[in-house]
This record gives sequence, C-alpha cells and structure tokens, in this order.
Amino acid sequence: MVSTFPRRTFVSSCVRKAFVSCSSSMCPKLMRSWPRYSRGSFEAAPTAHPARMWTVFRTVPRSHVREPVMLRRKSKSTTSASGSTAKLPMRPRKLRESRPAAGWRQGRSSCKKRRMGDPSPSPRRPASGARVAGIAAGAVLLALFAWQTYRTVSTRPTVVREPPRSPVEDFGIDRARDPSAPAPPIELKALDGSHFSLASARGQVVFVNFWATWCPPCREEMPSMLRLGRELAARYPGRFKMVAISVDEDLAAVREYFGAPPFSGIPPGLTIPHDPDQAVTRAYYCTARGSCPDLKFPETYIIDKAGRLVAYVVGPRDWDHPGARAFLEALIRS
Repeated sequence: MVSTFPRRTFVSSCVRKAFVSCSSSMCPKLMRSWPRYSRGSFEAAPTAHPARMWTVFRTVPRSHVREPVMLRRKSKSTTSASGSTAKLPMRPRKLRESRPAAGWRQGRSSCKKRRMGDPSPSPRRPASGARVAGIAAGAVLLALFAWQTYRTVSTRPTVVREPPRSPVEDFGIDRARDPSAPAPPIELKALDGSHFSLASARGQVVFVNFWATWCPPCREEMPSMLRLGRELAARYPGRFKMVAISVDEDLAAVREYFGAPPFSGIPPGLTIPHDPDQAVTRAYYCTARGSCPDLKFPETYIIDKAGRLVAYVVGPRDWDHPGARAFLEALIRS
C-alpha cells in the first residue's frame, strides 16, 4: 500500500470528540498503526492498515507551522527501534524556542500582516544612560576589588625567617649558669678497684655521665656514648677522657651489665666510678643550675681543660649526632 496523500498535506484529528491540531505532521506520520520501512521514509509498509480513529484532513500553509518537520523528526522522535509505532505523538509536546534549520523561514505566531517594503523590526538596544550606568557600576566593583586586594597584601604579617641553627644547637647542649666556676671535685672508687680523682685529669676535656643499670634511657644511650669516647680518644690521645659514674647500690649489677652483650667486658678507655650515696651527683646537679632540683638520670656534664664546668646535657641523647662531636672537638682544640 502506497500513500496517496499530497506531500504538503498536514493533518488535524478528532479523538473522542476533542479537536487537536497536529499541523506540523505529515499525513502518514499520524497513522499510529502504519509502520514504515525506515526512519526517513514516508512510504507505508505493505502490511499497514488504516487507523481506527476518525481523522479529518485539511491543508495548512507552511507559514503556520511552528517548527520544521525534519527538525522535530530529528530531535523529538518517539518511534521504537523497529519503527512499528508512530513517529510523533498524537498530542505534540510543547517545545522550547529553537533555531530554525538552514534554508527554512520560520513562521511567526502573530497574524499581523506587514507590507512588502516594510523593514524588519530590529532588536531593541539598551538606552545609552543604562549602558553608562552599567559601565560605572562595573568600574566601581573593580576598584573595590583592587582596594581589598591591596589591603589584604599590605596587612599580611611579615614572615621573619630565623637563621639556620648550628648542629650544636640542634643537639641541645645547655650552658652552665657560671661557666667560670670550677667543677665539684670527684674522689671515688672505680669498678676495676682503682681510685679516680678529677684532679688527675687536669688538662683534658672530661666527659662525666651519671647513670644507673636500672635506668632504661641510660642503657639505651650507652652504646653511642662509648663509640663517641673511643673515636675522640683515638683522634686526640691524652686530651679527652670519658667517665661514667654509676649510682647503683651495688657494683655487681654494673659488672653484670657490662659482661653481657654487646659489651662482653668493661670497655677500654672508660672509667666507671661508683657513687652509691649520690653526693657527687647532687653537687654537679646544683652547680650547673645554681639550684638543687630532683635528681634524674641520665645527665652528662662537660669539664674543660682548666677544670671548669662549662655545659651539661639533660636526658638521653644519640651521641652519634654531629653536634656532640663538634662541641667536644671545639673544647679539645681550644
């Protein structure tokens, strides 16, 4: 069956006594039961049959069509993949204003006629006063933004960068309250049975550490402290001495500690005096600070070649730090 309707004939239909205008659809498109060969063909399939609804046909000029048929067919298609349903709905959707296709003159909804020689109306332009007011408002907003940016930048606090700290400052060595004061004397019995006197080490930089075997931080810093002592003693023979004063109640715990790994004996070059009543320990605590706080371990005191207590270190340290070596080497070379 081939459609015999004119190609420019448009359709209006009455469905249930309600007259609905479908002026933008060509006649075969409104036949709901007329499947087509393809999306672009207006020819009906051989098996098509007329719709069971009352259809009234009328000719509508193209100037009355709101939107081109091809554009609606392309953008608002409702057909199925097989093409068995109608291309357009019986009640056309309300479409947004769209741009007309190339080569098509869009019809106007108004019925007002214009003469052939009348110029087409041009879009209204905003009045010059409104344009000047808009430009002035934009300039004011731009000036306010620039002023706010300037205030923000000018009132920003200046970042003062501190000078880089030296390794000695990073290590954390405290200066004694009176570096010219002599160090308290030390007269104690050592672990090997000998007698140690601080006066016998005059002319050397003396490293005095107060510790105990029952103090976990003391045990943790001991290996690095011994490595530092061995390196300085080998590099500056006769100019550096390391002393580790134990405050344990019994020297048996000290012998047991150094007899176990990783030491396997008393380290060479290390003097281990015993201060069970902590009298020497308290004297050093008070002299370095100028007051007598509670005793805490470990603590280390540095005595220069002239026998003066010049600095002290509170708490455990990693004595492999370059700041410790730099501070002691500076004293040894002075």
